Amino acid sequence: MKARDPWRSRIVGEGEEDPAKLVPHPANWRAHPPGQQAALEDALGRIGWVQRVVVNRRTGRIVDGHLRVELALARGERSVPVVYVDLAPEEERVVLATFDPIGSLAEANREALEGLLASVADQVPADLVPAPAPPRRSRARRRCCRDDGSTDEALA
Repeated sequence: MKARDPWRSRIVGEGEEDPAKLVPHPANWRAHPPGQQAALEDALGRIGWVQRVVVNRRTGRIVDGHLRVELALARGERSVPVVYVDLAPEEERVVLATFDPIGSLAEANREALEGLLASVADQVPADLVPAPAPPRRSRARRRCCRDDGSTDEALA
């Protein structure tokens, strides 16, 4: 097997920043509904910061963490934890366009999630607990009849 070059780290620093000095990315496409805002504010209030805001050192713009910054501003927080990355503006846009969508490709292990939530039920807001999963339908192949009498296979 041919050796591959290691992934390069684009992380160039970390620190604390005044949220009022952080610049939202003008191409940020994420909208945060009130329910999500309330859930994140509750999590930050209960636990505190566990994820830094990602800021591109070259442009000074937020790459990830817009909602955390908005909530910090609304609450009057004096600083937020940040991690600085070094990206060209076009790379910054690629990260902004793909970071969350790649994460959303993950599939939930419903059983594991339900077990985890049950173990912290008294500490998690009820609206974060998902409804029971609907029963799974089999996707067996079946023959379909066309109007002309011919058949075709399709997934049921």
